[in-house]
Parts: sequence; structure tokens; C-alpha cells
Amino acid sequence: TVQAIDISQISIDRISDMKLTDVTGSLDYMPRTKLQDDYFDIVVCADLIAYFPHEEHRIFFSELARVVKPDGIAVISTSIDIDSIDALERFIELAETEFEIETAQFSYHLLYLRLRSLLKCPALCAEASVDPKLREKEQHKRRFIGGHWFTLCSMRFLHYFWKGMNIATSPLVKMLDQSNFLLRHLESVSQFIYNQSAISHVILICRRRSMIEEPVPKELPIERKQKRQVWE
Repeated sequence: TVQAIDISQISIDRISDMKLTDVTGSLDYMPRTKLQDDYFDIVVCADLIAYFPHEEHRIFFSELARVVKPDGIAVISTSIDIDSIDALERFIELAETEFEIETAQFSYHLLYLRLRSLLKCPALCAEASVDPKLREKEQHKRRFIGGHWFTLCSMRFLHYFWKGMNIATSPLVKMLDQSNFLLRHLESVSQFIYNQSAISHVILICRRRSMIEEPVPKELPIERKQKRQVWE
């Protein structure tokens, strides 16, 4: 049996409409749910933590640890900011406050994301050149030279130039999004060249960390053999 949790009533109603016998939907909010303690054999939380404020990240893992059984499994995934130096390390450290990680599965899509962002740049510049709010929002995302460069590229007189460029790049974006062949090969190249720096997504399979550390068994002293025993 599966219990699906979502903050959206529309999603819960959709589950009811499907009339699945083994799936029930509950309207609730992470990271402070009304779920029972130590209740679930498996808890799956996919790509959710990035939507929470920074101060709730620690509570997020505490809540997952609270609802899973002591011998249960938690499956937690998130995208990783490829522009941050230590995003993956911080996520792993947070997870290890409540869980012992058994398996970690990584995706290496740095080159794919960089190439996609480059090909979508004409569409973004064309839209920002006529939308002051979008232009200001994108300026705040970029730092120093990047912010000044975007300001220059999104000036109104360049609107038709970027619109024409977008006509040329749109088919390439579509091809990139639909080609599993390109995605797989770009991932292989990213992993080979950049190694850990290319990680863009992670899936963790973990078990709840015990609050009481198991005592380490004391080693028995090795009895020194007598000369006669050594000879024998």
C-alpha cells in the first residue's frame, strides 16, 4: 500500500479519480507533516528539498527520519547546483545528520546544461529586452561581468536580432531535449573531463541513523605462545 503526500489538493483529487485500490492521497506539508512516527517501510522524497528555505533543510531530514521505521529505507533525491563549489558536500552532510547512506547514484549533466543554457540564451535575451521585470530578475542572478554582459545583451534595440537568433537555435534546443543519445554521450564526456564537478543530480538510498552508537567489541588479548607450542 502507498500513501501519497502532496500540498496540492488538485494532485490528491487526481489520485482519487484514478480509483487505485492500494494508493491513498493525503493533503499535507513538508517538512512538518502529521504522519505517524516510525510508520513507513520506505519513504521516497524526490527533488523536493531545493524548494524549501535554507533554514528548513535540517528539519526536512529530521522529518523523513521521524516517519520511517528504524529498519526502513529512505530514498531522497535532489538536483545539484553545478555553479556551486560545495553543493553536493553540503547535501551529503545534511543527510548524514539523520541517515547512514548505503548507496548514492549520480548524474553528470554539466555539459548538457551548459550547452542547453547557451542555445536558449537568444530566447531569454529577446524576452528580457521587452520585459523589464524579467530583465531585472536575470540581472540579479548573475554576478559582476555576467550581470553587465546580460544588461548589454538585453537592450531593447537588440530585440529583433535575438529573435532571429532564436529561430535558428530553437530546433537545436528541441533536438537536445529529445535525444537520449546526445544526453548519454554528453554525460560520459562530462564525467570523464570534470569528474565530481559535473554532478548535477543525486539519489541517496539510506537507513535511519541509530541515536545510540553500538559499542565496539573489545579485542581479546592474544596469548603469547610458549617455545614448545611454536615448535609444535
